[in-house]
Amino acid sequence: MKIENRCPICGGESFTAYTAKISPFIHERMFQNAIQTECLLLCCNKCKFRFFNIRPDALEMARLYNDYRGASYQQQREKYESIYTKEFNHLIGSNEIEIKNRRGILNKVLKDNNVPDDISVLDFGGNDGRFIPEHLIGKKYCYDISGNATIAGVTKLSSLDLKGETFGLILLAHVLEHVSYPKELMKEVVSSMSPSSLLYIELPEEVSLPFIEACKKKMRSFLLGPTEHAVMHEHINQFTSASLRSLLREMELECVDIGSKRIDLGWSNVNILYCLSKKDSSRFHCQNEHI
Repeated sequence: MKIENRCPICGGESFTAYTAKISPFIHERMFQNAIQTECLLLCCNKCKFRFFNIRPDALEMARLYNDYRGASYQQQREKYESIYTKEFNHLIGSNEIEIKNRRGILNKVLKDNNVPDDISVLDFGGNDGRFIPEHLIGKKYCYDISGNATIAGVTKLSSLDLKGETFGLILLAHVLEHVSYPKELMKEVVSSMSPSSLLYIELPEEVSLPFIEACKKKMRSFLLGPTEHAVMHEHINQFTSASLRSLLREMELECVDIGSKRIDLGWSNVNILYCLSKKDSSRFHCQNEHI
């Protein structure tokens, strides 16, 4: 664990700060109740990236994501969050509504940008590869630290398998909000891109409420009681279109298509931020912009 005083995206040192607390579930599962519960939610005044100043290390991340959403995870989480029952846990990422609607966003982006159906696809951090669109007929791969088996038709890759390999399309969906240092992860992803590769990023977006209020509302929705603090949970980062663009510039990637959409996940209605990018051609503008 590290206390971070610089923006992990742009390196900025000027912030708007809010008092925050680590959720009891995260405090126990990730940190084994061994650190303070207080932290800060920081909003970078330069790139607008929001993050909690406690940055978990690799071991702490492994504690949280080992057997992710498995039996031990669900039981430990329900102990602190009564809404997180076996039934609720099973809905997340697995129900037909969520799979259909999340694939729908990606399908439209690919169609609007004339991405060929026979392109090779790597779902980076995609659990088992279930969100790869069915109409794609190229080779399909998935890399994920959870250790879960992939669905039929998707080949599971290890970190060693990725070395030196490139893919036509890389999906990075609902990953960057979980990692301590997004730029470091993006370096890994970009290393698997050829000059013609495309990168599709998808993130949760909270636009209906200021982030501090959204944190409070989320805390109450998990039946943890009212709080005057922002709450650090699994999403330790909060991206806006501005901070996502800043990350792309840092990685020398060019935005091809960017937008946001509210969708039904079957267990919640959420705002999704999406972006299709490619390697920089020295034109930092977006060809298709929907926000």
